[in-house]
Amino acid sequence: MPISYETNIKIAALLKPCGNHKWHDDAVARAIEEIAEIEKPVILDAGCGAVSWILHRIREKRPDIHVLGFDVDEQCLQNKDIDEVKVASIYDIPFESESIDLAMSGYVLEHLDDPDAALQEIWRVLKPGAAFIAWAPNKLNPAMVVSSMTSHKFHVFVRRLVAGDENADNAPTYYKLSTVAAIKAAAKRHGFKLEYIDTYSSAYEYFRMTKITYFLACLANKIMPLWPFRHFRLTILFVLRKPEAE
Repeated sequence: MPISYETNIKIAALLKPCGNHKWHDDAVARAIEEIAEIEKPVILDAGCGAVSWILHRIREKRPDIHVLGFDVDEQCLQNKDIDEVKVASIYDIPFESESIDLAMSGYVLEHLDDPDAALQEIWRVLKPGAAFIAWAPNKLNPAMVVSSMTSHKFHVFVRRLVAGDENADNAPTYYKLSTVAAIKAAAKRHGFKLEYIDTYSSAYEYFRMTKITYFLACLANKIMPLWPFRHFRLTILFVLRKPEAE
């Protein structure tokens, strides 16, 4: 049985600073800053899933936002944080060109076999001058190295073990846009301006199988901020901007 959420919090608190939430806070802060001067901004959650907790936090600060979302999984239709949600692929975003003030995507890019096609669609729907804020796992992180070397069946097994749900599933992972170098190269290819990129320590939720595995994961988080290890931290947060129209 996986450890409880309450035990999860206690272990993480014991090893503070664990860095579990700093990237959450930075993503929210950058989004709020991005839409600060826009009245009733339209935000896109690309691959929104059943819950959009980052968008929920943004709405607490800006209740006037209008959130569009989509996902290939029909569970997205249950997402209460989205004002208009559709079942669709990131390769064919079901919204008008140049209609989005801010696009966001969390832990989606690693599941894309063709991230270039996805970035082309993000570019299409963004208004000139608008930004795309995204976060993805860092392929250089030791846990992700193991993930990239193991099968999809193994990933599903671990997901079900941690979730305590024999029906839980896990989308295939490709990690084609999951390093700082790959993100920088993709931004250049597609004409985006890379305004920000950094790595962050983050919670290793797949290590919640036992107290000891989660304790060791949090211990790793504690040392990851140190200089020799910063390039191996688990989460990459970045901001791409579509240039203003000339």
